[in-house]
Amino acid sequence: MNFPTRIHPAGCGCEDCHRSGQSVPLDLADESAIARVLAGQAANDSGRALVVSTTTAVAPGEATASSAARVVVECDGRTWDVSCHLMAVTSFHPPF
Repeated sequence: MNFPTRIHPAGCGCEDCHRSGQSVPLDLADESAIARVLAGQAANDSGRALVVSTTTAVAPGEATASSAARVVVECDGRTWDVSCHLMAVTSFHPPF
Protein backbone atom coordinates (compact mmCIF):
# COMPACT_ATOMS: atom_id res chain seq x y z
CA MET A 1 0.00 0.00 0.00
CA ASN A 2 1.29 3.47 -0.92
CA PHE A 3 1.04 6.07 1.85
CA PRO A 4 1.54 9.79 1.30
CA THR A 5 4.83 11.12 2.65
CA ARG A 6 3.77 14.79 2.53
CA ILE A 7 0.66 16.86 3.23
CA HIS A 8 0.42 19.69 0.67
CA PRO A 9 -1.68 22.89 0.85
CA ALA A 10 -5.45 22.54 0.48
CA GLY A 11 -6.51 22.46 -3.16
CA CYS A 12 -3.06 21.46 -4.41
CA GLY A 13 -3.18 20.02 -7.90
CA CYS A 14 0.41 18.90 -8.32
CA GLU A 15 1.51 15.63 -9.90
CA ASP A 16 2.53 14.17 -6.51
CA CYS A 17 -0.98 14.71 -5.13
CA HIS A 18 -3.02 13.54 -8.09
CA ARG A 19 -0.99 10.86 -9.81
CA SER A 20 1.79 9.38 -7.70
CA GLY A 21 0.06 9.40 -4.31
CA GLN A 22 3.27 10.59 -2.63
CA SER A 23 1.42 13.66 -1.35
CA VAL A 24 -2.14 14.55 -0.42
CA PRO A 25 -3.76 18.02 -0.23
CA LEU A 26 -4.69 19.03 3.32
CA ASP A 27 -8.38 19.28 2.43
CA LEU A 28 -8.35 15.63 1.27
CA ALA A 29 -6.14 14.23 4.03
CA ASP A 30 -7.70 11.50 6.15
CA GLU A 31 -6.98 10.54 9.75
CA SER A 32 -4.32 8.05 8.69
CA ALA A 33 -2.34 10.68 6.75
CA ILE A 34 -2.52 13.15 9.67
CA ALA A 35 -1.44 10.43 12.13
CA ARG A 36 1.59 9.70 9.93
CA VAL A 37 2.61 13.38 10.25
CA LEU A 38 2.43 13.15 14.05
CA ALA A 39 4.45 9.93 13.98
CA GLY A 40 7.18 11.54 11.85
CA GLN A 41 6.39 9.33 8.84
CA ALA A 42 5.06 12.17 6.67
CA ALA A 43 5.87 15.89 6.42
CA ASN A 44 3.44 18.73 6.97
CA ASP A 45 4.18 20.82 3.87
CA SER A 46 0.71 22.39 3.94
CA GLY A 47 1.88 25.78 5.16
CA ARG A 48 -0.66 25.51 7.97
CA ALA A 49 -0.18 24.67 11.64
CA LEU A 50 -1.76 21.47 12.89
CA VAL A 51 -3.15 22.02 16.40
CA VAL A 52 -2.88 18.85 18.47
CA SER A 53 -5.04 18.30 21.56
CA THR A 54 -4.80 15.31 23.84
CA THR A 55 -7.13 13.91 26.47
CA THR A 56 -5.51 11.77 29.10
CA ALA A 57 -6.95 9.22 31.47
CA VAL A 58 -5.75 8.30 34.94
CA ALA A 59 -6.29 4.64 35.76
CA PRO A 60 -7.89 3.74 39.11
CA GLY A 61 -5.25 3.71 41.83
CA GLU A 62 -2.75 5.67 39.73
CA ALA A 63 -1.48 9.15 40.52
CA THR A 64 -0.71 10.25 36.95
CA ALA A 65 -1.80 9.49 33.42
CA SER A 66 0.45 7.03 31.65
CA SER A 67 -0.54 7.96 28.06
CA ALA A 68 -2.99 9.93 25.98
CA ALA A 69 -6.45 8.41 25.66
CA ARG A 70 -7.50 10.57 22.73
CA VAL A 71 -5.57 12.66 20.21
CA VAL A 72 -7.40 15.21 18.06
CA VAL A 73 -5.86 17.42 15.36
CA GLU A 74 -7.47 20.63 14.11
CA CYS A 75 -6.63 22.85 11.15
CA ASP A 76 -8.63 25.27 9.02
CA GLY A 77 -11.98 24.23 10.49
CA ARG A 78 -11.36 20.49 10.05
CA THR A 79 -10.95 18.03 12.90
CA TRP A 80 -9.32 14.61 12.75
CA ASP A 81 -9.50 12.12 15.65
CA VAL A 82 -6.27 10.24 15.05
CA SER A 83 -6.24 8.09 18.21
CA CYS A 84 -6.91 4.74 16.51
CA HIS A 85 -4.68 5.59 13.55
CA LEU A 86 -1.74 6.40 15.81
CA MET A 87 -1.92 2.87 17.19
CA ALA A 88 -1.46 1.57 13.64
CA VAL A 89 1.63 3.66 12.85
CA THR A 90 3.33 3.88 16.28
CA SER A 91 3.46 2.16 19.62
CA PHE A 92 0.76 4.54 20.94
CA HIS A 93 -1.85 2.60 22.91
CA PRO A 94 -4.58 4.36 24.88
CA PRO A 95 -5.24 3.07 28.42
CA PHE A 96 -8.78 1.82 27.69
